[in-house]
Amino acid sequence: MPSQGRKLLYLRGLKDHFEVFFYEILLSGATFGLFYILNLSMTSSITPIYGAHWIFLPAGARLLLTLVFPISGPIGIGISAFLIAYFFRLPGQLITALGIGITVGVSPFISRLIVVRQFKILPDLSNISITKIFYCTLVFSAVSAVLHHSWYVYRDLRLPGFNGFGIEFVGNAIGTFLVLSFFKILAEKFIPANKSVD
Repeated sequence: MPSQGRKLLYLRGLKDHFEVFFYEILLSGATFGLFYILNLSMTSSITPIYGAHWIFLPAGARLLLTLVFPISGPIGIGISAFLIAYFFRLPGQLITALGIGITVGVSPFISRLIVVRQFKILPDLSNISITKIFYCTLVFSAVSAVLHHSWYVYRDLRLPGFNGFGIEFVGNAIGTFLVLSFFKILAEKFIPANKSVD
């Protein structure tokens, strides 16, 4: 094939790759946003400290999206979290909202690096089991709560101490376990896959 033809095929492939990447970012951001709005409407009465919910379903959506879309997922989630914080939760507080967007996107990315390596989770999640979901939940809930609580304390949105961290850890754990378990049930019912291995 002439070099010009190869170049055209390469450019078309590159364009397709960026389009898919862009759509994954949009999908991740929109999914996180929907989960956040749903969770806020259901649990606002049991949110004792800013940003710390006793049940936080978006945490599970964040980890699931990042397991499926390792780079585009965290980017979309982070952008969505920044927009929610800047325009709705903390209007006009640019630095605080940027920090929230970064911590919301980075925490599932760090967690993914840990759980994929430690628990040998396959890219298609076909070998994810209830045991692995439990371990993923603990890792992600701890990483996320540490990063969020530290940023909120630094920006004077929470008092220092264990209380905010503890509530956020519990909320993340419940939300993550519920979402990942629900995904596993749906996947086993509708998607043919290899049997999961503990």
